[in-house]
Amino acid sequence: MMKQPAAPAPDTANLKAAAITSVTMLFYASNDMTCKMVMARLPVPETLAFRNGLTVLGTAAIAGPSALREIATLSRRDAKALLARTSCDITLTTCFLISLAELPLANAAAVLQIAPLIIVLGGAVFFGERVGPVDWLLSIIGFIGALIIIRPGARCEGFNAFSLWLVAAAFAGALRDLLSRTLSDALAPSTVALSSSTGVLLWSLGWLALTSQAYVRPSAFEVWLLVATAGSLLTANVLAVVMMRSGNAAFGAPFRYTLLLWATLLQAAFFGAWPDSLTCIGGGVILCAGLAALHREGRRRTVRAAPKNSTHVAPAPTRAKLSERLLELEA
Repeated sequence: MMKQPAAPAPDTANLKAAAITSVTMLFYASNDMTCKMVMARLPVPETLAFRNGLTVLGTAAIAGPSALREIATLSRRDAKALLARTSCDITLTTCFLISLAELPLANAAAVLQIAPLIIVLGGAVFFGERVGPVDWLLSIIGFIGALIIIRPGARCEGFNAFSLWLVAAAFAGALRDLLSRTLSDALAPSTVALSSSTGVLLWSLGWLALTSQAYVRPSAFEVWLLVATAGSLLTANVLAVVMMRSGNAAFGAPFRYTLLLWATLLQAAFFGAWPDSLTCIGGGVILCAGLAALHREGRRRTVRAAPKNSTHVAPAPTRAKLSERLLELEA
């Protein structure tokens, strides 16, 4: 009896993107948790200055002298894209902190969940990626799951003019990640992360110099927390570049909502706050969206592997043209 041929495995690049996205969100959640613990006593600008200083040192140690050579020999296109990406990182941090000072954390997280939808649209507009109705539906389902978890309107408070700062932060974060895809593959992720961390460090030092808050000397435990938050941020920044260079942006978008799952688990582990039934339901919705994306990609791979008639395929836009379009938008 002739054996049936095995079904092709899902596209490796997209599976890799899903895994990297989930791990990246874990490190971002770890950074938020440890940073929140430090800011319980230390002023915000001081915390950011310490954290970003340690992040720059760690990233420089990983990148080594090769990072300086890469930056010194950057092409004009890569230099503009890297500068624009760093500006987006600074904008993201600034807008998020301004709004977070006036809004509940749950409300802030709710507004920021529009970022994956922006990335799906950006992938279609600037990278020519095919975004079908199902791709949009999965991203929206993930967004609904996020809203179930954080329930921003449960007490009908917190959404005011400061929410516009969060919308700006979401757009800045999405544009930052899209700009990562326009950078040359020869540019190491650690070099990109070093540029971003240095830009945010310079901004935080300027903020610290202008603030009227008194300096608070961190305790030994807080120093360890600062090292932990810097390490988490360093890892997340490097993985974020790898994440946006892997797979299809529309496919990976639902996995960005795992940030809320990781945050819930870390909060339960370190603060003893266990998730309630609605949080579990929302987490299930997010998980289903991610699994559906995996299944859909497996079916796509099967169709691509099947014999096809010879047809003409229009060439995809070049990376240089895509970079020019994104940089025009940034300007």
